[in-house]
Amino acid sequence: MRISSILAVGALVLGATVLPVATAEAAAETPAQKCARYNRTHGIFIQATGGTLCLSQKGPGYWVADAYGCGPLRSGGRGYVVTARGTRISCNGWVNFAHTTVTFHVQ
Repeated sequence: MRISSILAVGALVLGATVLPVATAEAAAETPAQKCARYNRTHGIFIQATGGTLCLSQKGPGYWVADAYGCGPLRSGGRGYVVTARGTRISCNGWVNFAHTTVTFHVQ
């Protein structure tokens, strides 16, 4: 009986610590992450060391660290990146570039 009680308390404590973390992560989700999660096909595809993203909403720009490629998604999309040095690179066709921190813009 003691072992099952200890396991029950352990499961309760574990559940109490895991749920708030999962809720906090969902609340902190960026527009690009939401786009990738819902598999929207119109917009700009981004490859970065942290994973792949897509942008489908116009906005002020989305900062991505250590990005190395971008291009339009299957159903189309236009946009560009601006590097830290101010260089503008079009994502209307597939392009690879050096690992750099960039701001992506969807048109």
